[in-house]
Amino acid sequence: MKVRVMDIPDEGMSLDIDMTVKMEGVETRGPVKGRIYLQRNGTEVMVSGHTGVLLGFQCGLCLTEFTSELSLDLNLLYCPQRALETEDSVELTRGEMDLCLYSGDEIDITALLQEQIILNISISAVCSDTCRGLCPGCGINLNTESCNCKRVHEQERFFKLKDLLTKVKTN
Repeated sequence: MKVRVMDIPDEGMSLDIDMTVKMEGVETRGPVKGRIYLQRNGTEVMVSGHTGVLLGFQCGLCLTEFTSELSLDLNLLYCPQRALETEDSVELTRGEMDLCLYSGDEIDITALLQEQIILNISISAVCSDTCRGLCPGCGINLNTESCNCKRVHEQERFFKLKDLLTKVKTN
C-alpha cells in the first residue's frame, strides 16, 4: 500500500490497516491491524498510530512454538530523501532517531510496517516468564516432564573458582 504525499489533505488522513505483511525470517500469524494517521507539512509527513500483529516464535529456552502479539505505537517523521542529499554529512540527533526517508513522491505503508515489525521483535523470545527450559543433561522439556538427571546447582559450579580466589587472597 502506497500513499502519495501530495494526496494527503492539509487536515491529515486516517488509514485503517488490515493487511497481510510477508517478511523473510518472520512468521506472521495473521494480518497487521490498526489505525495510522498521516499529517503532511509541506513535503514532511508525520505518521502516528497503533498497529498490532500476531507473530510465531520458537522459545529460546524450551524450543516450543508459541504465538505472541506484537503491538506497535508509531510516531515517525518522513522526509524526502532528496532533502538530505544536498547536505555534505548528516548526523542524527537523539530526537531525530525516528526520522525516515522516502524517495519519489510516495510513502510505502507496507515497507513502513515491515521495518517497524523487524525493529521491534524480541531477540530472545520466551514462551513464558516461568519457562524452565530444557534439561542440560537429557534434553527433556522441564515445563512438561521431570527427569532424574543429577543437576549441579548454580552456586556449586563456581566452588572451584571460589577456592582459587581464596588461595590468591591468602598469598
